[in-house]
Amino acid sequence: MNEAFIADINSENFSTLVVDASIRLPVVLIFWHPEHAESVQNVEIWEALAEKYPGKFILGKLQIEEQIMLSTQFAVDESKLPYAKLIKNGTAYGILNETMTEEVCESFMRPHLEESETDRLRIQAKQFAAQGDTIGAFDCLKQANQLEPENYNILFDMIDFYLKTGQTDAAREIFNGLGENVQKSAQGKQAEAIFYFSELANDGPDIQTVQHILQQQGVQSAQGLEALFQLSSILILHGQEESGAEALLKILQISQQQPNDTKSKAQASFLKLLAIIEIKAPQKVPGLRRQMQNLLF
Repeated sequence: MNEAFIADINSENFSTLVVDASIRLPVVLIFWHPEHAESVQNVEIWEALAEKYPGKFILGKLQIEEQIMLSTQFAVDESKLPYAKLIKNGTAYGILNETMTEEVCESFMRPHLEESETDRLRIQAKQFAAQGDTIGAFDCLKQANQLEPENYNILFDMIDFYLKTGQTDAAREIFNGLGENVQKSAQGKQAEAIFYFSELANDGPDIQTVQHILQQQGVQSAQGLEALFQLSSILILHGQEESGAEALLKILQISQQQPNDTKSKAQASFLKLLAIIEIKAPQKVPGLRRQMQNLLF
């Protein structure tokens, strides 16, 4: 099930959670001030809509008193409230600068929430892939790409498909054809992270071998830790990021009492994993980063 994407926006995460993320999903940036009662109520309205349409758009909350630089950049002060801005593909796409009710806000977003033919094909491709029908999945992605050849979401879907089916060269060819700005975006960094885990997963032992080692030796031995590290890469490559994170955190936890050669690799993988989670569930990143830091220091 999709989760609502809601985040407090500041100068540190603006580029990632607003500009870069808007390539993947529409972003609504709601401006508010704690002493402006209507704007506080507007935040609640938008949060409810984000929960109503989970995974359909990202809600960014910008507190203008705390984020002076960003609010100045958008020329929004308390006198401009209520104020919301829609951002798509890195640029402003619409402004809502009037009394906001649930009906008004939903009407403002409705054209951007409706499922297009391309969206339908992308969803169908994921369903085919989950069922093991790689031919059906790729056919859907090809059709979607023909409909919208410049849609980066489809191209990233194709990269993901190729990596998960072991076709690294084909995935790299698509990635290399993307513009430099797209490659350096949050979604591009996510793709680079998946390349990293694909290489680890494909160069190491398969899942059956890994499970056998873990069953025979547990995770306390050097070989067991290496098997757990390999398992994390396999899990992450196949979309099980939370299970992969648990495996990496387990390695770091054991490493606190038992020095080993796997710790540094687990730390590097965890940082790569955050680049993936930052796209899929940005609200989880701070907590995961804290867990890692607590186990390192």
